[in-house]
Amino acid sequence: MKKVSIVLPTYNGEAYIEEAIQSVLKQTYLNIELIVVDDCSTDKTAEIVQRCMRRDDRIRLIHNAENQKLPRSLNIGFRQATGDYFTWTSDDNYYDEDAIEVMLSFLEKSPQYAMVYCDIRDLYDDGMILKSGRVKPVKALYSGSNFGACFLYRRQAAEETGEYDPDMFLAEDYDFLLRFAKRFAICYLPVCKYTYR
Repeated sequence: MKKVSIVLPTYNGEAYIEEAIQSVLKQTYLNIELIVVDDCSTDKTAEIVQRCMRRDDRIRLIHNAENQKLPRSLNIGFRQATGDYFTWTSDDNYYDEDAIEVMLSFLEKSPQYAMVYCDIRDLYDDGMILKSGRVKPVKALYSGSNFGACFLYRRQAAEETGEYDPDMFLAEDYDFLLRFAKRFAICYLPVCKYTYR
């Protein structure tokens, strides 16, 4: 059974991180590991993660000694990952319960693709959810970063693409995707499996 590694970088994420963690732990696909990278939080983030760890041994917590920012925190997490497939999520977003299973099932049946991604829905501060998906087909990737936050990719392809670039802070995901797409096939699944706050 293939393992999926999910990295969750966080900085002062106490408001929503437990919901984000629970959305990972409640996945219908069970063979996962969750690697939380705490980037020197000063709130109760670490305490919340540790409480979750006591209830589920699939969680690991890494404490950065100094604030590293998002791209380095992602790299720190993925260096510790043991899965066959990689993804990452944010401390204020959450997956639908079958998100990982749907994406993994597709990739297992479609060896020609190295990455798959799904639609997402927006959650606003007032609790209102925009239900329609808002990501675009792969061909639109080169005209702007509109990829979304629900994706899964093969470990080997990630290793060949290289790490997230620390010099591309705030655009690290787009830079990674452009480099990935130059070498590997990506498929868009028009199903909504993720909530983006």
